[in-house]
Amino acid sequence: MSFYKVSALSVLAISLAACSSSGDKTDSQPTTTIPSATTGTTGSTNAGSTTNTGNTGTTTPTTPAPTTLATPVTQPTVLVPAPTAPTGKALEAANKAKTLSVPSIQGQSIIRPVNLDPNRTTAYTAADKLARTGDAVIASTKFKPGFSTTERQYDVILGEGLDNYHIRGTERVYNQNYSIVYGNLYDIAEHTYHPNLRYENGSFKVNNKFSIGGIFTVDEVAGQATEASQMPTLGKATYLGDAFSGKSNGRFEYAVDFGTRKGSGKISGLSEVSGDLILNTSDIKAATGGIGAKQSVSGDVAYSNSKIGTYSLGFYGPKAEEVAGRLEASETWPFYKGYKNSSKNIEIGFGGTRGAITK
Repeated sequence: MSFYKVSALSVLAISLAACSSSGDKTDSQPTTTIPSATTGTTGSTNAGSTTNTGNTGTTTPTTPAPTTLATPVTQPTVLVPAPTAPTGKALEAANKAKTLSVPSIQGQSIIRPVNLDPNRTTAYTAADKLARTGDAVIASTKFKPGFSTTERQYDVILGEGLDNYHIRGTERVYNQNYSIVYGNLYDIAEHTYHPNLRYENGSFKVNNKFSIGGIFTVDEVAGQATEASQMPTLGKATYLGDAFSGKSNGRFEYAVDFGTRKGSGKISGLSEVSGDLILNTSDIKAATGGIGAKQSVSGDVAYSNSKIGTYSLGFYGPKAEEVAGRLEASETWPFYKGYKNSSKNIEIGFGGTRGAITK
């Protein structure tokens, strides 16, 4: 029995000795360091797996479009700036040059008071201050700037009441700083005269020297004419303003090339006209046609590519600041549904102020 115990202890001792001898032996394999699950190791963290969400492997990367640079816009060179309104002595001179004359009807004389009183209901007589056709007595300052209409009605009785003038109508005017276009829509204009008294059907009747109604005329274009020596010789400019007939008013546009001395334009927006009236290109020349200018353009008027009449405009102001003029179209023009003059032709007045002259 004792022998058994010794042998068991001996076996245990031998086993322990063997284990101790194995732990002391040097291991030829390197030790492995396991990173902490909580602190990790800086070099082993794959930051790209959490922050680079764009690269999922399912979306094809795109290349940004190249930036397109805007083409620079070259501004025109201003040779002469847009005009400003005259003041002081310059304004006085311009207004004086715009004084209008008493108009005529069919070449006949009209007598009218120098100072019309819109509230007067009695006839004017020889005791009043009167003016005849051609007398320059109508001040442009009576009209507001731009386009305006003013109703007029008056009677003038001369002699024993048998030499009478009766006028009823509307002045239609386009008034600019240096020029004015003056027209009249006559509801009635008549002159009765005693020496033409005639006997008819048992009684004496007074003859009418003239009696007309329902006509429109552009009676005068006046202003401070641009001197030939002051006309620009370089650059281009556009004139913008109004056009008017006996029935409506519209828009006027005219382009001038001072270098080539040519101009062209159009009239649009008149209620009687379905479309534009084209003012064909023509040359700047010494003025003709009685429009009160020294330099002017005269040319053809076209509608739907067909010539229907002619136009004439002049330059006004010290540096050609404005243009003003009139056109007359044939009575055979079938598209016009407005008033005509005593010759059954169409008249339209117009004017415009230029912008800057540019190169």
